[in-house]
Amino acid sequence: VPLISGLKGLSDWELKGLGAAMASGGMTAMFLLAEEGGRGASGGLEKVQVGREEVRDVIDGLSSADEPELVFIGCPHCSREELRLIAGLLRGRRVREDRQLWICTSRHLKDACPSLVKAIEASGALVLADMCVVVSWVERLGVRTVATNSPKAAYYLPSLSGVEVRLASLRECVELACSRG
Repeated sequence: VPLISGLKGLSDWELKGLGAAMASGGMTAMFLLAEEGGRGASGGLEKVQVGREEVRDVIDGLSSADEPELVFIGCPHCSREELRLIAGLLRGRRVREDRQLWICTSRHLKDACPSLVKAIEASGALVLADMCVVVSWVERLGVRTVATNSPKAAYYLPSLSGVEVRLASLRECVELACSRG
């Protein structure tokens, strides 16, 4: 079980994404976060440093597409905080006519957050419940390229659906869905 230090100020949903990425690409079912300033139980453990360059290499390795036809956020499913952030990023904007934006969350949250769902869908995005792009056979819908903020989806989509993927941050995904050029 990896003991990770140096990650400051990550939200619960960012930690959820980290865990999903580690489980899919690294076969690591769990991890421990060292408390800031605490020594933890790290004595005698192998140390591996991961910096910006290594992170960029992983992102580049999972990315083969530039211009997505589908932008997908929600693998694992979006939390209330993520829905709130997405609604804010989409406020006053429209999804491009040549793109689709899918936001996936649980049925419970979709039903519990009707104002957030309405705000997101006002942009032309779809809020979907209890599904994931990884197992949705997007290639049967004619989709060939997907942008996602999910390393897990970026890892599985090429082999399961045969699509090209672009791994980007949540904010970059919204920009890709809405902006031209």
